[in-house]
Amino acid sequence: MAFLYSIISIMLSDIYYSYTLLFIVYCFLFFN
Repeated sequence: MAFLYSIISIMLSDIYYSYTLLFIVYCFLFFN
């Protein structure tokens, strides 16, 4: 159960990291 929870948390953090990276790229393109 703890192993499954760690996998889910890693996936969620990876998703949040991807969206943050996308947001930074969009801001960079928008302000240029």
